[in-house]
Amino acid sequence: MSGATRGAFQVKVTQDWYEQLALFLIAASNSGERKTSVFDIVKKPLFELEREKRKAQNETFEFDMRKHEALKKAAKKAEDQYASEPDADGADDGKPSAGSRGVADSGLSWRCVTVERVGGWLIGLGG
Repeated sequence: MSGATRGAFQVKVTQDWYEQLALFLIAASNSGERKTSVFDIVKKPLFELEREKRKAQNETFEFDMRKHEALKKAAKKAEDQYASEPDADGADDGKPSAGSRGVADSGLSWRCVTVERVGGWLIGLGG
């Protein structure tokens, strides 16, 4: 019963003290009275349920990790591809175009913005 209710219900002990419903039992009897055999029969379905839940959780975790790695590879590939492409006006030195005032006019493509290139653009503006 405790295994079936654990986490499903809470008992309000005092105004600010809650406990999850749980039973703590002890089988007290003389040696040879089959306490262990009965305990093994009772715990078997709970252990099987726990094993199934753990297996499902592991499978979900492994799937999420494979998905995460695939996304990291795709992001790295996109970064490498965009970093190797020149800007729209052909300037790839990070310096502002003549007469430009803003990032949109600087020749920095949204694909190729890096800290270094923005820094070069700001230095070119005198900042």
